[in-house]
Amino acid sequence: MTSLGAVGVFHLRGHEELRAAGFSGNHCALALALDGRLELEALDRRVRALDDGMDELRRYPSLDRTLAPVWKQVAPGASRLLVTTSDLDGESELLEAAVGLIGEPLPPRATWQLHVLRGKRHDHVVFRWLHPLTDAHGANRLVASLGAALNEPLPARELRTKTSDELLPAGMRERHAFASRYFRHVMRLARRPVVSACGPAAAREPGAMRAVRLRLSESESRAFTASLRKRASLSDTSVLLWASARMLDRALLRRSLCPIHYLVHVPVSLDSKVERARMFGNNLSMMMLELDRDALFDERRAVESLAAQRRDLVREKLDVAMVAALSVTRRLPAPLYSYGMRRPFGGERGSFVFSNPGALELATFGGRPVTDAFTVPAVLVPPGFQVIATRHAGRISLTLLFVEAALSVAEALGGLPELARDLLAGC
Repeated sequence: MTSLGAVGVFHLRGHEELRAAGFSGNHCALALALDGRLELEALDRRVRALDDGMDELRRYPSLDRTLAPVWKQVAPGASRLLVTTSDLDGESELLEAAVGLIGEPLPPRATWQLHVLRGKRHDHVVFRWLHPLTDAHGANRLVASLGAALNEPLPARELRTKTSDELLPAGMRERHAFASRYFRHVMRLARRPVVSACGPAAAREPGAMRAVRLRLSESESRAFTASLRKRASLSDTSVLLWASARMLDRALLRRSLCPIHYLVHVPVSLDSKVERARMFGNNLSMMMLELDRDALFDERRAVESLAAQRRDLVREKLDVAMVAALSVTRRLPAPLYSYGMRRPFGGERGSFVFSNPGALELATFGGRPVTDAFTVPAVLVPPGFQVIATRHAGRISLTLLFVEAALSVAEALGGLPELARDLLAGC
């Protein structure tokens, strides 16, 4: 048995909370569009070889004798490769298929599956997994290995799993002091009320999970990237977050809601501090950034504020302090764990989640060129709204995930042109 790690437990609690709300759980998907069709027999042999040779692929979450969450293993069995006939035509249909798949429960004791949506001329691939297994960076590396040649060697065992727990102080007194630093940070942020798109009441009737996607062209992506030198000192996160907050603000105004500020959860990778090559484990922390509503109408002010907050969080090591906070609370019962996360904000978690995991470095899969790639995580309720930025093959895309209690599909689609204008206004 192996520990899930503090961040793994955090995602497991999210899984339990989503299931209690009527969803399938805390699942994620990495979707690929391919140029051409796969050789399915060769791919199946590769998938079986990895499943046989890597114990981590046969993990499932369970409890030890002290009721602490741990990984247990099953023996190698049936292939995790599933093939279905498909007539997908376009990126919106692939997005819909990916969201549909994360809305389905995984088989008992399974934490991942690889789906091939077989088309007449082109195949699509969706890798879906239980979030505690890995994060977006780990999934990118894992999918690259699943789609590699049959004779490609397995990654070294010592590099497969690394968690951010390795950054924590060894002594419990020091760890608690580190966690207290993060708790004080949370209480400072909780002094002002937080409003999300759906609110705590929507947790009872959140509606289905939906998604829309804005994908910039190559020329637009180049222009946006070039504009960052003068807009945000080469940092795209602040500009993308600002534009996303403006879109949410317009939606809230239509509901006669006018928050004084936005509190945004921003996952941050700790790979550079632990291990850049690992496949399993969640090397994530979570920054909470504030954005005054007045700053939504002044891009320069918003970007400078967000950049300053990010510098302060890193300087004070609050990225690692959050992992310490999760570590000292990991044994709390699930209902108490969830309550403790939301209590400081009056039942809310934050205004929305913004994730920018960076480039997906998947040029080929199964010997076929990858023409498009993006990730789709389940969204917790509240806040019921999440934006994921992705770069692939020279193009930038923003995927908006939401529940129906937060936003309608027509409303989200209608907001994409204004979102694009905000992103490209400084180009």
